[in-house]
This record gives sequence, C-alpha cells and structure tokens, in this order.
Amino acid sequence: MSAAALVDEMLAGSRRALARLITYADDGGPELADIMNRVHSRTGNAHVIGITGPPGAGKSTLVWA
Repeated sequence: MSAAALVDEMLAGSRRALARLITYADDGGPELADIMNRVHSRTGNAHVIGITGPPGAGKSTLVWA
C-alpha cells in the first residue's frame, strides 16, 4: 500500500494504518520522507517526537531525564 493511501486511511481513523505508519517511522525507510510531508501538512506545524525501541532500551529514562 502506498504512503499516500496509508496516510488517508489513518486520517479516516484506521488504527491499522497508523500502526503501519509508526513502523515506517521506526524503520526509517525510503518512504518516510513522503509520509512525514503528507502528515506534517495536517498537524498545524507542530513538532512531535516519538520514542520507540525494544523493552529495556532506556526510552523512559531518556524521556524522564
């Protein structure tokens, strides 16, 4: 499924599409730039940072430091 289709589905409320988009963001694949451009135009120009990683990687420590 294309990045554009996933973004459209996410905006329509699809949790599955949101999960796939989060996976693309975590993996940092070539479609990430297109996804970010499509989503950013609908965010009110807010900056959002997501912290992902396996259990025990230190995500909470980083956020609460």
